[in-house]
Amino acid sequence: MARTSKKSPNTARQRRQAAMPPSPLAQQSQQQLDNIRTALDHDQTELAVTLLATLQQQDPANPQVLLLAGTLQMQHGKPQEALSSLLSASYQLPNHPEVHERLARLHAQLGHDRAALSAMHRLVALRPSNAQGIFQLAAMYHEAGYPTQGDLWARRALLKRPFVVINAEREEKLRVLVLRNAAASQWRFDAQQFRYALVQGHRHLPGGLDAAHITRVELFVDTLENTPELLRKLPAVDVVLNIIEDTPANNAALSMATHVAERLNRPLIHSAELVDETQDTEQQAELAYARLCEKAGVVPWAFELPVPPVAGAGSDTPLTLHLMITGTVQGVGYRQWLADELTQREIAGWVRNLADGSAEAVIHGTLERLQPLCDAVPSGPENANVTGLNVTPWEGDTPEGVAILETL
Repeated sequence: MARTSKKSPNTARQRRQAAMPPSPLAQQSQQQLDNIRTALDHDQTELAVTLLATLQQQDPANPQVLLLAGTLQMQHGKPQEALSSLLSASYQLPNHPEVHERLARLHAQLGHDRAALSAMHRLVALRPSNAQGIFQLAAMYHEAGYPTQGDLWARRALLKRPFVVINAEREEKLRVLVLRNAAASQWRFDAQQFRYALVQGHRHLPGGLDAAHITRVELFVDTLENTPELLRKLPAVDVVLNIIEDTPANNAALSMATHVAERLNRPLIHSAELVDETQDTEQQAELAYARLCEKAGVVPWAFELPVPPVAGAGSDTPLTLHLMITGTVQGVGYRQWLADELTQREIAGWVRNLADGSAEAVIHGTLERLQPLCDAVPSGPENANVTGLNVTPWEGDTPEGVAILETL
């Protein structure tokens, strides 16, 4: 008896359509889109706008055209026009992460909390393995006044990324386990910059360590209650630095920190001890460095503390900084991501790939604008994995505008 096919007519029709070569008009549109992207990559904004206008006249509902238009409108301070373009694109590109990331950013900047959360939810659904996006969603819930939902998503993010390894940028001389506590920390979300921060006790101490020679393994102790086996997955460390604030609310986390040091059989330094000795941030960093070397039995080495590059520089003082970014930063859209961040934050600068696999950038702006960007650089786009960031003053030409340069 002959078997009847259960394949639907729609499936067969879709297969035939997929096998059909693109029409000459579609090929022409794709070539024009590629030309627009090339112009944007080379900071030829006027040319990109002209080409985009021509393409819009041919097909105003082209979703890729709408996405590019929305992106340019965002860059030129036209949020309402950008919102219209991106919403129109989203109807045809429901599974495009870039569309929903831009929608979440725009809605947040315009104060549309519920719409921003909805767009961020869609982005997280499209990128379920990206812990950074889940942390962002948690912070947005906290900022909008929904701490229960915020804590829920924070726990989900911690399960995906309970610890992070920030490798030494040069020769490793010391490996430090930094202990944090997400539950007792304050989640902050800056809608205009579209970034989150986890505000906690003595969080500045890790940033004062020598990034060139110290590898940091940062662990949230919150995750150990349900996943005690996590300690076996940690890389070997020389010493433990506990930066959890010494308050009654953190008693359980502080006990867990002591437990971690005992289980790993490594010396423990509590940052509260350093804060009790001095209120000066630079002196606290010096003390932390000295104690870490002493406890680990490592001979101290000379290095300059990573203090602001211009002494006495206020938040309005223009600075030009040189960024060296190492890790998986090529072939993952990192340059375009950083260029978009510069544009959104109204910071001048350029970025390029280097032959050794790293990326280099020079940025110019006020400290108030540059600091949040430097904080965001280790995150990057979804598939990036930044393992090192070295920031130094730049003595060369001051950049103007935003540009992606050719690989050096």
